[in-house]
Amino acid sequence: MSENKIEVMPLDAVVGIQVNGAFLTRTQACLLYLLKDKSKEELKAASEAIKEQSHTEDWQFHYETLGILINDIERAAKESGVTVFKTAEELQNEIENAVEKIQDETEIGESDVATSESEG
Repeated sequence: MSENKIEVMPLDAVVGIQVNGAFLTRTQACLLYLLKDKSKEELKAASEAIKEQSHTEDWQFHYETLGILINDIERAAKESGVTVFKTAEELQNEIENAVEKIQDETEIGESDVATSESEG
């Protein structure tokens, strides 16, 4: 019996990718979505657990992963000289717009599925 194999990236491999500001904003929106129902106490405890690498809850691992990704993108943008200065209100508006766009795309996808199911 032959074994089917899939191509994967080894855990110790490092690759470079290019992303734009829209991707960063969507990533930030994902992080906010993940944390929206967490209290300040939960966030503080999670930050401490992440710092000490003693976190055990799934959402804490996702929090850490998105935080690392966002920090790396922001650092690369600064090093590349492509950063600009914006107010907190401007950033909030961008993130809200990104969340709305994601929701709109999800609704469009869901209506396409519903349409094709009703036609089928």
